[in-house]
Amino acid sequence: ASAGSGYPCRMPGSFSENGTRPDHTLALTQGGTIYSWGRNGHGQLGYGGGDSFFPKQVSTASSGLDSRVIAVSAGYQFSMGLTAKGQVITWGLASRLGGGSTADRTKPTVINSGLNGQFGEAISAGLTHAEVVTSAGQVWGWGSGAHGALGAGAAAAGAAPINAILPAGFRATAIATGGTDVKNGVGPVDFSIALGADG
Repeated sequence: ASAGSGYPCRMPGSFSENGTRPDHTLALTQGGTIYSWGRNGHGQLGYGGGDSFFPKQVSTASSGLDSRVIAVSAGYQFSMGLTAKGQVITWGLASRLGGGSTADRTKPTVINSGLNGQFGEAISAGLTHAEVVTSAGQVWGWGSGAHGALGAGAAAAGAAPINAILPAGFRATAIATGGTDVKNGVGPVDFSIALGADG
C-alpha cells in the first residue's frame, strides 16, 4: 500500500524511535532524519502548510544543528528533538517551545540558551509542558506548571526553561511526562517523573 491509502505502508529507512500524541506523530531514522504526520495547526509537523496524513521529512538544515538528531518527542501541538551533542530543538505551539517564544514556529529551533549553559541528555514532551534532563543531571521544564508539573512549585509556568527543585543529591538520568485532558470539569492535569542515577 502507499502512504495516505488508509492501509499500512513501509516507510523509507530504518527507524530508531517515534513519538505520538493524539494530534500528530514523529518518527526518527537511525541516520537522524525526522518524519512527521498528523495535524499541523501550530506548526508541530515542522513545516508550513496544513495537516498531512502521510509522512513527510522535517528539514533541520536551517536549524544550526551541531550533530544528528538522536531522539524525538511529540507533545500536544508541539514537538521536540535532541542531537547527539545535546542540542534541544522545539517547534509548534509558542507557549510550549521553551525559547521564550510568543509565536508558533514551523521549523525546528535550538533552545539551549535557556538551559544555563548545559546540554540535553533526555527529553520528554507532555500535554502542555516539556522537560529536559541536562548533562549536569538537572531537570529543566517549560509550559504549564499547573499541579507542580515543572517541579518548581504548584503555580510555576513559563515560556522559558525553569530549573526543577530536585531533592538534595538527586541526579536525573531520564524523564517522562504525561497528562490528561479535561474530564468532568477537572484538568488538564500534567505530571513529570524523573529517574535518578541511583535507579
